[in-house]
Amino acid sequence: MSEWTEWGGIGLSLMVALGGGIWAFRNNNDYVRKELREEATEAHAELSNELYDLRQEIDKIKEGTVVSIDRWTQRYGDSLMAIRQKITDMELWNRDNFATKAEVRTFSEDIKMLWREMDKKMDERFNRLERRLEHRRDDQSPR
Repeated sequence: MSEWTEWGGIGLSLMVALGGGIWAFRNNNDYVRKELREEATEAHAELSNELYDLRQEIDKIKEGTVVSIDRWTQRYGDSLMAIRQKITDMELWNRDNFATKAEVRTFSEDIKMLWREMDKKMDERFNRLERRLEHRRDDQSPR
């Protein structure tokens, strides 16, 4: 019977140790979660502050750009508006009057045909030149 008591004591000790380990792990886990949550909150606050600072800088740059654009517009406003209008007019003219795809195809086919005709003419001229040279060579050869 004492053997069973020893085994029971060992089992009870293991159960207590296991329970204590689970309890310690749970408490430690809660502690770790709390620490992580605090660090995340601090990091979030720091990032929020940095983001706020960046937005302030961007707003300052925007204001400076707007002031600069206003200054340039006051100095050169009429010229810039005239150039902008001219560019718009050119874009509209190109849209309405530039060559269509069909016209470009016709033009490229005409160019191909002209190149073929020119190639044929050059071949004919080279052939005539070769015949003349052969004829002269034949005339100059000793008999």
